Amino acid sequence: MIDDIKNWKESSAFDRDTRNEVNNMNEEELYSAFQSDLKFGTAGLRGILGAGTNRMNIYTVARAAIAICQWVIDSDSVDPTAIIGYDIRHMSKEFAYLTAKIMDAFNIRYLITEDPISTPELAFLTRDIDAECGIMVTASHNPREYNGYKVYKKGGSQILDDDANYIENIMKEISFEDIYDYISKEDIFEVNLNPELDRYINENLSSSLLDLNEKKDLNIVYTPFNGCGLNPVTRLFDLAGYKYQIPKKHGRFDPDFTTIPYPNPEVAQTFEIPIELAKEIDADIIIATDPDADRMNIAVKDDNIYRVFNGNEVGALLTYWICLRRKEKGLNPGVIVKTIVTDDFGKTIAESFGYKVVETLTGFKHISRIATQLENSDDEFVMGYEESIGYEISDIVRDKDGIIASLYIADLAQYFKNRGKSLIDLLDDLYDKYGYFSSNNFSITFEGASATEQMNNIMNKLRNDVDVFSEFKILNKVDYLNSKDEYMRTNAIVFNFIDAKLAIRPSGTEPKIKIYIYANGNDKIKTDDLTNKIGDKTRWIMKNID
Repeated sequence: MIDDIKNWKESSAFDRDTRNEVNNMNEEELYSAFQSDLKFGTAGLRGILGAGTNRMNIYTVARAAIAICQWVIDSDSVDPTAIIGYDIRHMSKEFAYLTAKIMDAFNIRYLITEDPISTPELAFLTRDIDAECGIMVTASHNPREYNGYKVYKKGGSQILDDDANYIENIMKEISFEDIYDYISKEDIFEVNLNPELDRYINENLSSSLLDLNEKKDLNIVYTPFNGCGLNPVTRLFDLAGYKYQIPKKHGRFDPDFTTIPYPNPEVAQTFEIPIELAKEIDADIIIATDPDADRMNIAVKDDNIYRVFNGNEVGALLTYWICLRRKEKGLNPGVIVKTIVTDDFGKTIAESFGYKVVETLTGFKHISRIATQLENSDDEFVMGYEESIGYEISDIVRDKDGIIASLYIADLAQYFKNRGKSLIDLLDDLYDKYGYFSSNNFSITFEGASATEQMNNIMNKLRNDVDVFSEFKILNKVDYLNSKDEYMRTNAIVFNFIDAKLAIRPSGTEPKIKIYIYANGNDKIKTDDLTNKIGDKTRWIMKNID
């Protein structure tokens, strides 16, 4: 680390602004910026913008782009094409252009979009034009200080561990001083991909399960959270015949997310401005997509307030909608995929309709792997989802897609509004039929130089202490780190109790441990009480492990 810091302070390989930034860092900032190389995982790169080996900057991005080019060449593809997209964040366009120049230096044909686009659109384009790889510059729902670099393989799904490890190993062999040898001096040529994006919109529209003769009087507030959902979602709503209003403060691109405390619609506080508008116009529903539009969440009018849903509830509602309408249209049951940290509400609904439910690890790279496997089988992939407000519906996009999910949730709300019910009413009906499902999900963040060590100590304690949750009558404990299935092997532990489940895993992108607690029962008070007690015990354990 010391050598890296000295190099970034003094070497002419780094521009003057970068050298000055490093020279002005205090000891804590230097440690944070240089404690390691920014890890290239299955979601690519993601980190805070700034100078340093552990930051998103032109040097770390260039090294990743060079490695990706080598990965593409090593695939032995004939005349490979790469598609490059970028969102509205700081440095997104610059990172995309840098990637294009490196592609050009490797004589790899690239297509780069004229304007910012959403992540689902980039995933669609990768598959639609049969590109060898797709690169999306985005940090999704992370705070404004972040940016990221997501990589798709041929077929339009995110790369898996084998490809990510291959790329990362190449990166380790590339010095920052050598990156200029791989940057073309040719001008960048943007490409108008509107015809391809038209196909994306039309395929989404044609996939709708709502009958054309259904009345369209749903009163919608839609917010793109100042991001890339603005154009595709509103275009889809216009074509579908929905009326909507957008909060003025959210209806423009803003890389600083000035009016949003955290650009993630999982967080209830992010709905404050849309709720103000919803109250003014007496909206039935608020639909929100995150800045790159791969996630979607809702708030629904409940008497005089707007209740923000969670991903398990929205996933269950979408599951019910899809199963119900497919049955009404005479379509056979297919396969629905959920993750190990998603509750069993949607699973219970799907199985009641005769659907097969497959569980996989967290992340849509895993859900999409199942979807791809089913392409040549007798089983039809219908939907995949996870609790973090991500939904993959049909086979249009091999990733989570908040745009198509926005249409499906609007169709669902309209269908039941026409029958005198809100989504609150529908949710209560489903609880009456399938039992009440309670959740208590939270994260514990670790700070400082020992964050990783603290997280490892906690996971090891949970892994090795057989009595740690004995008061809750453990049925079994599943340690996915020891799974015999390579696709299910990860640093996660699941405790199955009577009427409850606890899943614990470290975040793949931030220094935090994520906790997921679920319970199911006929008594709401007792079910909520059980999840709260397990949560209190979990917090105590996290606090008291050395």
